[in-house]
Amino acid sequence: MKATLQAILLISLFCIFGFTFWLASWTASYLPYSDDWKDHVVFTPASTEDPSQIYMVDMYLYAFRYSPFITIVCTLSFIVIVVVLFLLVKAFWEEKVSKKIKEV
Repeated sequence: MKATLQAILLISLFCIFGFTFWLASWTASYLPYSDDWKDHVVFTPASTEDPSQIYMVDMYLYAFRYSPFITIVCTLSFIVIVVVLFLLVKAFWEEKVSKKIKEV
């Protein structure tokens, strides 16, 4: 039952993450088309002249500025996916090690 619940949780989290990542990326893609894109960048060097050279972290911050809820949900779902995967791997590893100990 626990594995089924974790599988359902992971599938739903991947769907939520995928959709919110798509929405955040869509929002972030408007930054290079903005006339005042240099005012929005933080990490991209000031000497950058071409909007296609804007760092991804600046695009993420731009998306956060204009749609914070979507960006927060995207980030939180990613963090929860990483935690659940870590716990699954840890449980699998502990089970594998405990079987080896019982064999010895």
